[in-house]
Amino acid sequence: MGFADKYLTKQLFKIFDIPGAPTGLLRYIVIIPAYSEPNILKILHSLADCYKPKFETEVYILINYSEEASYNIKLENKEIFEKISIWCNKQNVDRIKFMPFIVGDLPEKHAGVGLARKILMDSAVARFNQINCEKGFILSLDADSVVPVEYLTKIEKCIYKTEAECLIFNFEHPVSGNEYSDEVYNAIVLYELYLRYYKYMLKATGFPYYHYTIGSSFGINVKSYIKVGGMNRRQAGEDFYFLQKVFPHNKVHFINELIVEPSSRKSDRVPFGTGASVTKIIESGLTTYLTYNPESFNEIRKVIQLVPSFYSDNLSEVKAKLESLPGTISTFLSDMAVMAKIEEIKKNCASKETFIKRFYGWFDAFMIIKFLNFSHNNFYSSIDIIEAARSYFKSVEISAEKDTPLELLQRFRMMDLEDIT
Repeated sequence: MGFADKYLTKQLFKIFDIPGAPTGLLRYIVIIPAYSEPNILKILHSLADCYKPKFETEVYILINYSEEASYNIKLENKEIFEKISIWCNKQNVDRIKFMPFIVGDLPEKHAGVGLARKILMDSAVARFNQINCEKGFILSLDADSVVPVEYLTKIEKCIYKTEAECLIFNFEHPVSGNEYSDEVYNAIVLYELYLRYYKYMLKATGFPYYHYTIGSSFGINVKSYIKVGGMNRRQAGEDFYFLQKVFPHNKVHFINELIVEPSSRKSDRVPFGTGASVTKIIESGLTTYLTYNPESFNEIRKVIQLVPSFYSDNLSEVKAKLESLPGTISTFLSDMAVMAKIEEIKKNCASKETFIKRFYGWFDAFMIIKFLNFSHNNFYSSIDIIEAARSYFKSVEISAEKDTPLELLQRFRMMDLEDIT
């Protein structure tokens, strides 16, 4: 009986029967969902060129499309599958195997990157289950990304040194070159600047789960994957929702020196995310990108500073502290019935550590975004990401008032390269 039998019997969508029995040395399975990706060989070549780790790696590529896809889209995906199948069959790379799959006519209600990623990750679970390998890692990539040659070896080294259960990789979108227009590169600078600004502002509040949530830049232990119920089927943002379930219950490590290169391209496939944001910036005709006001994060910080004291305080003291908070967050928390929630958590906790962990199970990343939107709908005005980034650097005593957007982004990138959390 395998460790994942119970999980696998509950899955509704197809799980692939991988040809050939895995060896006991299999430890890493890379999964790549793909839809209309004519340049997919680029990511496959980058994986084939990687330095080889001690243990074996398998790479699963899933070409997929919905039942409502046009004839041309279906034909394109079938041709891509045939192309990569020929390429994969020619590969005889030591300790790494490439396996392409295709699933067409997926139900329109569920078809999308979330379902494709889930099918692949569940297939990886089944593969590790065959050899009862609970230490196996599932590594998530996107079909339009590129990895460095040390991708696999740095992952293996990190797992050995840290015993992490979830890995977050650094990333850098291309911000210059000949592949895209200048307006695309200008837009991706603004969007990546936003991603890094948001992370560092969230980190500054003291919120514990501030990590990046990018589909092409994470890995997870197979047992931890099962523990959180597996990947969801969301058609957009599946990576964010999945990782928010993972962070509170697993040891997370950011591999700062491992830099994945996601695509900078425009896209209209999903309503939000990198491609959609680049498209929105370009089509707006603006040279900026609006983001959350730094003051809204300061209100979050004031709540988080109080959290440890809530465990030992009586409810009257907790209420007084909450009422002393700035009006925007005080009103928001009241609307969210914070007192009832704190009372409930206190009744079911025997230690401060447990109380804090359960509080953040309620006051989580979704609640924070809900507050940020509430505060900007009722009190704060969104601000230019360039102004916001300069404000952040001023708060940490770094002079950046005259920095260009690209220079601001490079400062954040350097901070991430020095981050060893």
